[in-house]
Amino acid sequence: MSEVWLKPWADCLTDPNHLISWLKKYLFALKLNNYSEVTLQGYRQKLLFFIRWCLDRDLASPQAITPPLLERFRRTLFHHRSRQNQALAQRTQHGYLVALRSFFSWLTQEKVLPYNPASALSLPRLKYQLPKGLLSSAEVELVINEVDICEPLGLRDRSLLETLYSTGMRRMEITQLKLNDVDMDRGMVLVQEGKGGKDRYIPIGDRAVFWLEKYLTDQRPYLKNADQHQTIYVSCTGKPIRPGDVTRRVRKYIAAAALGKEGSCHLLRHSMATAMLENGADVRFIQEQLGHSNLNSTQIYTQVSALKLKEVHQKTHPARLEKVSKNSGLNHDVEETEDGGEE
Repeated sequence: MSEVWLKPWADCLTDPNHLISWLKKYLFALKLNNYSEVTLQGYRQKLLFFIRWCLDRDLASPQAITPPLLERFRRTLFHHRSRQNQALAQRTQHGYLVALRSFFSWLTQEKVLPYNPASALSLPRLKYQLPKGLLSSAEVELVINEVDICEPLGLRDRSLLETLYSTGMRRMEITQLKLNDVDMDRGMVLVQEGKGGKDRYIPIGDRAVFWLEKYLTDQRPYLKNADQHQTIYVSCTGKPIRPGDVTRRVRKYIAAAALGKEGSCHLLRHSMATAMLENGADVRFIQEQLGHSNLNSTQIYTQVSALKLKEVHQKTHPARLEKVSKNSGLNHDVEETEDGGEE
């Protein structure tokens, strides 16, 4: 993990008991325990947010942190608003507090603190909500076709969308994809150090392979500095594309398709998984494709597949309409009685 982030905190590092000094040691301990770079970055970002909050209140050492103070920070997260006046999602608040509990648990184990002030810190209850505004297969095609392959980096963007939709990879996973990670002949991709630091092999479709090969042949070799590293998807300067840039590009094409739906990489991931399930894929295969460590994370797609459930219900339920029409004596045609009236 790069130490560049420590430069603004150089003065704090002169105090070995400063929260920043302990954060540096904590992140190194996580690295020794083989936590992924993505996890380390996430913990660092969340804990720096907390430390800045503490320093604004002249609290610089672990010993100054008390349970009431952590409850105040919890309320701060609840009331926090972004520049766009958006509240933090419950899952985001949960992530900040989990990082805090882990940090102070480690400080307690290291005998820095006599007790863990975060041990009783309650976490917000997580709601497993269904993904909203999923894209149908036809809508995904409209999004992908928004890419003009004649534009600079057009082939890259087309390949990026095709690969995201074909594999269901996470944003961070696709930005870390290397040239040797894709077996074009077998149609397989090696995702190295995905979420939780786990590797997995997943299939990639023929169409995505076609556009990937075209990008690698017709565009990537001509980008400045692209030959200096193995990362597949690069920026206009030839450097590895950043996760934020991937989000902006995908969101741009979804908006351009004018479907009335918002989202980015995760929307393609959700849409792919739902489409596979509705077309008969076993949920355990979808779990492997998405890289979920727990099947419970994948079960949400069985709830999303409402159209498939409706289709099965109409075909198999014993009280479906055609049975009622045939067996109940009901006739929708108007019949006349002998005296000319309607019966």
